[in-house]
Amino acid sequence: MRGTKSGAFAGRWVVVGVAAGLVLAAGLVWRWSGQGGGLPEPLQGLDARGAVALANQWAARGEDVKTFVTPEAVHFEWPDGRQAQVPLEGETMYVAVAPYVHQTHPCQVHYISSCRAELAEVPLRVTVRGRDGRVVLQQAVTTLPNGFVELWLPRGMDLSLTIEWPDAGLVGQGRVVTGANAPTCVTDIRLARAVAPSEG
Repeated sequence: MRGTKSGAFAGRWVVVGVAAGLVLAAGLVWRWSGQGGGLPEPLQGLDARGAVALANQWAARGEDVKTFVTPEAVHFEWPDGRQAQVPLEGETMYVAVAPYVHQTHPCQVHYISSCRAELAEVPLRVTVRGRDGRVVLQQAVTTLPNGFVELWLPRGMDLSLTIEWPDAGLVGQGRVVTGANAPTCVTDIRLARAVAPSEG
């Protein structure tokens, strides 16, 4: 009987310990409540665009915080296990595009804290069109120090993307989808010399 009581007592401690661990783990995840409640101070009051801007600042400074963007949210993860998310609300989605000339890397989810591409701080011209040919976005941009261009595009669309590097006489084209499970990182658009149409 003593062995049975001891086993039951130990079992209760195991249950209590597991429950306490789950509570602790839950307490380490901050989620946006709409009023900034529960978020760490640097993220309070930020929308998705502000959170991305902060993530870029932290990456430039070498802060030890992992940051990445999914179609649903901007994610922050600290070395001690804390996590925070700021949702991408509304009808726009974030897509980071890294055009290249010589080398690239496969990517589906853009990690602001670690993704690096070939063409850093290069002036480009970006044109985005819908399937009907309508211009969705057209602007002159400069790639970030990490070599990416950050675009905010309408959700639920299949888009064609043209990127021009006028100073080098290079151009590239690709496709971007902004669905629920779409990549937030596009690295397969190669820039090359535009081919002049042949005279016929």
